[in-house]
Amino acid sequence: MEYLDSLTDNQREILESFQNLSGEDDLEKTIKLLQRFNWDLEKTYQYYVGGELNEEDIPAAATSSRDNERRNIRRQRSSNNVNNNDHPIGKLLELIFSPVRVALSILKYIFNLFPDSFRKLIEGPDSRDVKSTCAEKFIKYFESNFGNKHPKFYRGTYKQALLDIKDNYQFLIVVINSPEHDDTPEFCRNVLASDTFINYVNENNMVVWGGS
Repeated sequence: MEYLDSLTDNQREILESFQNLSGEDDLEKTIKLLQRFNWDLEKTYQYYVGGELNEEDIPAAATSSRDNERRNIRRQRSSNNVNNNDHPIGKLLELIFSPVRVALSILKYIFNLFPDSFRKLIEGPDSRDVKSTCAEKFIKYFESNFGNKHPKFYRGTYKQALLDIKDNYQFLIVVINSPEHDDTPEFCRNVLASDTFINYVNENNMVVWGGS
């Protein structure tokens, strides 16, 4: 709590938004990371997911820390390769986790394509409503613009949705909404509000999480 007491209201909002999207629970780590980038939410999140930033966009402290982290990772990987390269278990683990590494690389690439959209996803249409989750802001935006006909949207955080579907063995549909995009109104009216989509979600017991 002592970390939160020293933050301004705006910083607390940025902190909450970052945690909602990233799922990072370590408060001290999150605050220090945001401080590195002078509480710039977009740059901090891009750095967090492994996106590349221009050197002039990265504070000196963050650059130095990042270089140290990369050196440590390289040393650790080198040591692990020496110890595990010829070990059957090591080869098996490498085979198992290769698809995971590929999937993470694809996600990082997607995250880096739409920085402005992710800013909207985190902050929502009304940044003063700090108690609302990203999902609740999306629902409010959707219903105020396109009506109440839609699948049952999940109201909790993205992390909570992941935990729920894991416990209930369900599939999660993630809708990343960008209000400023030209195709958003058509997508919301003709896809999210369509009987075909709603029935498909209900029949297959799926969970729909949206952020705006």
